[in-house]
Amino acid sequence: MPTALARSAASRITLTRALVALGAVLVGINVASAIWDARTDRDRTELRARRDLSNLTGLLSEQTAAALEAVLGTALGRRSVVLVGMMGAGCEGAGKP
Repeated sequence: MPTALARSAASRITLTRALVALGAVLVGINVASAIWDARTDRDRTELRARRDLSNLTGLLSEQTAAALEAVLGTALGRRSVVLVGMMGAGCEGAGKP
């Protein structure tokens, strides 16, 4: 009996219906793959932007500390080196998540 039922069900499915169903499954897989790739690319881009921002922040803090040391070093003498050293220590971690 089970084979007769299977033959009966298989005979009702035409080749056209089977091909349309297969096409729909393939289109669904393609759409899911595109969504997956878009999410992955977005995550990579966001990570790269965060890293670039962190690098820029560190560079700006180092340049600012060097400029302050140069300006204050000539204006105040030796005391400015200690002052800038204290300011630079607080700026090193700026911008890092």
